[in-house]
Amino acid sequence: MFDLSRATMVDLETICLLSALMMLPSNKLIYLTVKIPKKTFNSVGSMFHAAQFKEMIMRRKEHNFTHGSFLSMADTKLNRKPIQQELDRTLDFFGQNNFKKLKNLSSILVEIVDNTANHANPQRRNSTPWILNTMELINKDGKKSKLYCVVDLGVGIYNSLIDKTTQYAASQKLGIKKWMSDIKNCTQNAFFSSNIPLGIESTTGDSGRGKGIKYIYDQVTSNKIYTRFEIITNKVILNLLDLRTIKQDEKEDFSGTIYIWEVAI
Repeated sequence: MFDLSRATMVDLETICLLSALMMLPSNKLIYLTVKIPKKTFNSVGSMFHAAQFKEMIMRRKEHNFTHGSFLSMADTKLNRKPIQQELDRTLDFFGQNNFKKLKNLSSILVEIVDNTANHANPQRRNSTPWILNTMELINKDGKKSKLYCVVDLGVGIYNSLIDKTTQYAASQKLGIKKWMSDIKNCTQNAFFSSNIPLGIESTTGDSGRGKGIKYIYDQVTSNKIYTRFEIITNKVILNLLDLRTIKQDEKEDFSGTIYIWEVAI
């Protein structure tokens, strides 16, 4: 039993991470049961309720969720259908008149899910599920915003790149040579801050995909609708909207990747 019934604080990324842990194969489950606050108890209860945690995770044998904001894949291969469904819900929330403002959200979601699959486990791309959950918010002034969170429980982006250094040891491409040099000599935060704006060479081998985090960075920093965009992986918590501020590496190494971002219109 993991008892959260008296918890006083939670956020969407925590709910998604807990969901991902509980979606692991049964032999790896850490918590078989999670006790959450009642919907009316406090803001934690209402957020767990809004994320339909019970319907989608705790009652997995009788899936009974309706809004469909939670998406999980037993296979990490790219599947555009659930992504398109999420985009349709986003347009319904913000209004069809905001289609142009939201047009790059599709490519960002595709890139994140593909990047998640690519870095989840370098040896087996279908070893862990990816999870997408969203939350729609309206403030007291009527301004709308929407949170998005994607989680995978693979090895994490930095550690997957470490695993690929042998594969690219003989490469003469300047981009690959730079990040391979930096990964040996820099902290994780300094490595990402330096290399994301320049590009970390794609390893998918597919010219139509695998543009990498640089593509996400370019899209997010050039569009004002993204008011928050963070990546948590291994020992870093990256703020894509401010890579110039280099933080110290975290002491703990999170084996996985969490993308959390906000769209406000």
